Amino acid sequence: NFQKVILKIVELLQQKISATVDFFAADRPKQRVKPIEQVFQFNNQLTAILINLKEQLEQQRQTMDLSQYLESLEEITEQQQSINQQTQQMHQRIQQQKDMALQQQMMQQLAFQQQLVRKSTEKLYDQYKKKTDLARSLGHVGQKMQDVEKRLEGNKTGEKTQSQQKNIEYKLLEAQQALKQQQEGKKRKADLAKKKVYGKQVG
Repeated sequence: NFQKVILKIVELLQQKISATVDFFAADRPKQRVKPIEQVFQFNNQLTAILINLKEQLEQQRQTMDLSQYLESLEEITEQQQSINQQTQQMHQRIQQQKDMALQQQMMQQLAFQQQLVRKSTEKLYDQYKKKTDLARSLGHVGQKMQDVEKRLEGNKTGEKTQSQQKNIEYKLLEAQQALKQQQEGKKRKADLAKKKVYGKQVG
């Protein structure tokens, strides 16, 4: 793919640079060539550019991975928010003692939806726990979801259940915010590094 091609070009260029420096640094008779200092200077400049290119490619790859992670996290959060709202509505209906048989079926459906969201969260955690430290918090969120799932299965929609749901929602939103801040921080560092590297090449 594109990244492998670029990295191979970088490798070949670095080999060529090393060979050129070795040639000029060897004990040879004087030739009509540029002074060795200019060769070393060129080597340093080109190496800095190549290193920057490699870092940019690596950051781009990580950003793509984390963008997919963020997209999945946002989808899970929306699903959890929907379950939370439905739970509040069910709690009001239960207090009004309306159609208990239907309510029980709806509670089982809510529990099933919570199970699906939990499985999505656990899958996302397994997929990204080794790629970013920010994903580790999802492991605890999955456990909290399982507790809520059991409470919904037991037709419990009271204050404790709703409090746990709000806590889950908060943790998901917190994970999103942390990831966005990390991406912005990496972008600022990359831009700063780029300015430093290419700023030295002026003239």
